[in-house]
Amino acid sequence: MRRAPETRARAERGLPPNDGKNRDEGSLMDSIEQQIHEFRYEAVDGAKPRIVEELSWTEDERILPFLLDVLADQDEYEPARIEAARALMSDIESMREEICDVLVAVLDREHEDGDVRSQALEAAKYFLEDSEELAEAVRFVLEPRFDVADDGAFAAAD
Repeated sequence: MRRAPETRARAERGLPPNDGKNRDEGSLMDSIEQQIHEFRYEAVDGAKPRIVEELSWTEDERILPFLLDVLADQDEYEPARIEAARALMSDIESMREEICDVLVAVLDREHEDGDVRSQALEAAKYFLEDSEELAEAVRFVLEPRFDVADDGAFAAAD
């Protein structure tokens, strides 16, 4: 996953560095659990992309499943899904099969948001060697399509 220095937003909110090891004595949740909980149950839509971005800088085994859940959920706030796809654009060694499965699902959806699909397409470049199914989904998205007009002429489809 990506790494960065502590973000100003976390410091402004009085949260500890997001290293996945911040569990206070007697605390029920560590900082990662708190952010995932906030995303799922408390955050307004506008705050969700920020939470996804902050979590994507953290190396913790819980982050990747969370990112995949966000990206796969068509009912989730689209900018948060886009940020989850961006976070996959790196050399991730674990869960590659699961990542490919989610990317295929996003790319194959007929009524998927265009921006989410575009970002998933960018992320797919990092995993093409891992899945023939993903490579096929990418080829299908990128190949031009044509409609036949009423007069028999071909027209490029949107």
